[in-house]
Amino acid sequence: HDRKNPVAVKPSYRSEFSAMISVLAFDLAKNRTGWAVGKPDIMDKGKAGWGVFEPEPGDNMEHVTLGNFARLLQDLHKRHEITHIVWEKLFVDLNPQKFQFNGTRGQIHLEGVLLAYCGLHDINPSDVAISTWRKATYGTAKAQPNEGGKLEDGYWKKLALSWAASHGYTVAYHDEAEALAILWWALGQLDTRFAGWSDPIFRRNDLHAMFRRGIHVET
Repeated sequence: HDRKNPVAVKPSYRSEFSAMISVLAFDLAKNRTGWAVGKPDIMDKGKAGWGVFEPEPGDNMEHVTLGNFARLLQDLHKRHEITHIVWEKLFVDLNPQKFQFNGTRGQIHLEGVLLAYCGLHDINPSDVAISTWRKATYGTAKAQPNEGGKLEDGYWKKLALSWAASHGYTVAYHDEAEALAILWWALGQLDTRFAGWSDPIFRRNDLHAMFRRGIHVET
């Protein structure tokens, strides 16, 4: 595989041999990390899997949390024959009212475990910017204010849950929903048939988002 392009962003990198592709996607977070796993055949009768990973409670338990995370990777790898692991690119909110060093450190630790595991098991690692997968799956990476011009509390969490429900995924947390959306993005980058199936769905999402912004187009 091409280590410089583990998850392709150009059609020329996409693989026709979808039977070999198995993607594990993560939405890394301090308190609850969402994960989703699936192959391109989820567009037919294949099934996606999803869940959450939570840190070990208590102070100074980071080593236990990371050990548990590594065991989760081993279990999912064994059961699903993972070929690619994808996660949302880490970013730091520099707003002093929101920034939490411990939260950022926890995400960096989880990312380190992912990279090490991929290196040990010859799995393709990659991260994706939040704006990239949101634009693809939701049709927009910009939050839409309500009629009063204000952004609704929990806007992105509610949108993720709505997206998951519209695709038949019954999730308990928005973290799982976002991991599923990242999974869809990755499968579309890796497999031409999945891309051909999902691109019209993404395009409809894009048109719907433009309509909400007052941009009308003829199709």
